[in-house]
Amino acid sequence: MGGRRNTRGFTLLELVIVVGIVAIVVGLAVFQFNQSRRRVSIERAMSDFQGRVLRAQSLAAVAGSRLGPVADLAGAGARFIYGPTCTNQPAQQQLWIRFNGATVEIPAQLTYNDATDQLTVDCETFDLAALTRGLAVFNTPAAGFVFGFSPNGRAITPAGPAAPIFVEVANPADFKTYAFRVLPSGVLCPATAVGGPLCDEEVGP
Repeated sequence: MGGRRNTRGFTLLELVIVVGIVAIVVGLAVFQFNQSRRRVSIERAMSDFQGRVLRAQSLAAVAGSRLGPVADLAGAGARFIYGPTCTNQPAQQQLWIRFNGATVEIPAQLTYNDATDQLTVDCETFDLAALTRGLAVFNTPAAGFVFGFSPNGRAITPAGPAAPIFVEVANPADFKTYAFRVLPSGVLCPATAVGGPLCDEEVGP
């Protein structure tokens, strides 16, 4: 006569414990996934922003080559036109980058008209808050701050040469920051603190 098989199932307590463990594991996985997605969004936004600043620097060089070898674009007069997507400053003939908190107006495109010998600049609005899904804390120049680049690539403001410009986006979830600094020479370098070294790594003048 064969022995009796043990057909005992799980108790309610055991099932509750198993479900609880699974819920914790799933919750941790979702948390890590959300953290990773946030980190990628912030890194991508800062990388894109740096790329657009470098593009504005290149556009300033192109504008300078079209309008003549001047220290800046002032005095270009009617040969330089602001498109409808840019803040119109007819007295300041320059490709300005304008901060409004986490929203930045950046020169995006130049169009040269051979018939009129005029150069038109069009701008785009770069929204760091939207691109980071509202998950970051910003340390950017004050609203209304304006800077640009001379045709030789140096950072300038309407008042003259620019002091170092610091831009930072912080991820409050992991306390990690993503920042860079624009040096007076026009060099962009990684920088992790408002005070202290200008750059995380030594760069040329």
